[in-house]
Formats: sequence, structure tokens, C-alpha cells
Amino acid sequence: MIKKGIIGIIALLLFVTNIAFTQHPQEKRIRILQQYKKLEMLRILDLSDQEEEQVLPLINEINEKRESNFNKQRRLVHIIEKAVKSDADEKKIAELIDTLMINQQEFGENNRKMYAKIRSFIPEKKFAKFLLFQLQFGKHLREQMEMRKTRQKPGY
Repeated sequence: MIKKGIIGIIALLLFVTNIAFTQHPQEKRIRILQQYKKLEMLRILDLSDQEEEQVLPLINEINEKRESNFNKQRRLVHIIEKAVKSDADEKKIAELIDTLMINQQEFGENNRKMYAKIRSFIPEKKFAKFLLFQLQFGKHLREQMEMRKTRQKPGY
């Protein structure tokens, strides 16, 4: 009887911890894409060990802030959509829009500062490659996914 109770408690603990630490499939895909982006960027930039030590923490910080900003923007847009649908007063909608615009401006300013730091640690050519990579990665990824889709179609 006591063994069954202990086994039950252990099973329950394992089940709860499994639920708590299992990532949602979408979160897992995002993490995989982030890792792929980081590896691809390192391959393209070909940083020295010293450059990597200086630049990677900054890039990680940029990515964390970008994700946080994206989530904040998404929440604000959702709130604005609800305000518009519920016919909220103009003043409330204007405040929400101002908040969204301030958030975008702060994010842009933070990015500018972080990019300036990165630029101070690496040669201009590598920084140019970094900027181009940041701007073009999404397009490149979509193209790769599209090519992958067309290759995976069965040939009848």
C-alpha cells in the first residue's frame, strides 16, 4: 500500500515536471530557427575568437530584446484591435497608438546603440555582412523553405 502511494506520487511528480518543462511545438521551432540563424551568421561573419567573445553577447541581447519587443508589440496591437472593435473613445485609442509608437521608437534606439557597440568590435566589412545578414535572413529562410517544399513533392 505504501509502495503504491510512493509510486503514485513519483509518477505524479514526473508527469507534472514533464508538463512544466515541455516546450510548446511552436516555441521549439522558434528556438531551432534561432539556433540556425546564429550558426548561419557565425559561418558568414567568420569571427575570430576575440571578436566572437565580444560580439555574441551583444547579438544575444539584441535577439532577446527583439523577441521581447515583438511580444509587447503583438499585445499592444491586440489591445488596439479590441479598442477599435469595441468603439472605445478616441482618447483611449490615441493613447494606445502613442504607446505603440513610443515602443517602436525605443526599440529602434536600443538597436542603434547595440549595433554601434558591435560595429566597434569588428571590422567594417564584417559589420556590413552582419547588417546584410540581419536584413536578409528572413527572405533567405523563406526561399529555402519554398525550395524545400518543391523538392519534397512526390513525382508521379
